[in-house]
Amino acid sequence: RQAAANVLSDLGIDAIVTGRVKSLLSRHDKMQRKGLAPEQLADRIALRIRVDTEAQCYAVLESIHTRISPIEGELDDYIVSPKANGYRSLHTAVRLLGEPVEFQIRTHAMHDAAEQGAAAHWRYKLAA
Repeated sequence: RQAAANVLSDLGIDAIVTGRVKSLLSRHDKMQRKGLAPEQLADRIALRIRVDTEAQCYAVLESIHTRISPIEGELDDYIVSPKANGYRSLHTAVRLLGEPVEFQIRTHAMHDAAEQGAAAHWRYKLAA
């Protein structure tokens, strides 16, 4: 979280930063579903950054990529190209201290839609 706090402080952006570690079951399920090895999981650790505007989302992304080398192939722009269910967010992964860390960057409105709206994670899990 400190890396995210430093980026936000330097940009002068007020944000909410939360984090999580993916459970063993979730990791196992994702590896099985996508045919991945454990070292290929880029989202075992994830930090979510919520800001006010889309412009701030991209400013945070640029600053993260300037400070920490992104993992190739791990950038998804769901703001420009939302998922079919309307989910919008920027996802990128970097390597911190040898460990992949995913950053999810979105506005507060995008977060609310992802948590409670049509794009809510629990909704698609129930449909599966």
